Amino acid sequence: MKNNKLSLLFPDQERVEYRMISEETWHDLGLDALNEKLTAVPQKQMMIAQVMRSLTADPAVTAFRCGVFEDMLRHPEIRVKIAPPEGKSFAREIAVKYGVTYDALVGG
Repeated sequence: MKNNKLSLLFPDQERVEYRMISEETWHDLGLDALNEKLTAVPQKQMMIAQVMRSLTADPAVTAFRCGVFEDMLRHPEIRVKIAPPEGKSFAREIAVKYGVTYDALVGG
């Protein structure tokens, strides 16, 4: 996952080592089924799988991601501002699938 872009999921990309879980582990944990429940769009499934399969044991990464998640929960205006148009349609797709309103899902 090394690149020069700012990431909300992959902090300090030059220092942290990420390992990909195997396809077998992905399946054994049922993450493939979860991914299919999230979206039927293959491109979105590939993006979700890439994020979910990139693991690190670095506690600083976990703390960073928890902080990002907390900020997103506490400040719905951030979610609205940073969500790309395709992210908004994905959020609407998830909201419909799980019977909640888009505004409830994104906190708008």
